[in-house]
Amino acid sequence: MQEEGKDDQPRSLSTFKSLKITVSRFLESYNNDISLNLITGMTSLADGKFDSIDGRERMAVAIRQISKMDSEMRLEMLESILETSDVFLDVDQRRQLSEVLITNGFDLMEDLKRIYTSLEDKFSYGSMIKTLHSTIKEQSYGGYPWEV
Repeated sequence: MQEEGKDDQPRSLSTFKSLKITVSRFLESYNNDISLNLITGMTSLADGKFDSIDGRERMAVAIRQISKMDSEMRLEMLESILETSDVFLDVDQRRQLSEVLITNGFDLMEDLKRIYTSLEDKFSYGSMIKTLHSTIKEQSYGGYPWEV
């Protein structure tokens, strides 16, 4: 939403801030819950406190667990994360999210395309190029890897 005279901002973070308070109460009892870790990571990212103890590391743990789910659930969770980022995150926060997603298990070409299409960030674009380059290089050599 944009108010007159103010910069264009993602939706109000008041929803995330109240959610963060509620989630922190649950974290005391359910410290390693995948959903709570994901929510805490997203709220920290949206609140500009991603490098806090409850930010990046909690989200990375959740993303690693999600990336190992069956393909249908994995895709559904990725799409949900990307949709949420579209509503609440700015450009730099999207780049940070992309980096966490890709470095924690969402590094297949299909994942990279989805992430880039949604977030339009430099990290996922660079990761796609790197993966494509590796694939082309591998196929151009042919034969066995030890014959290079």
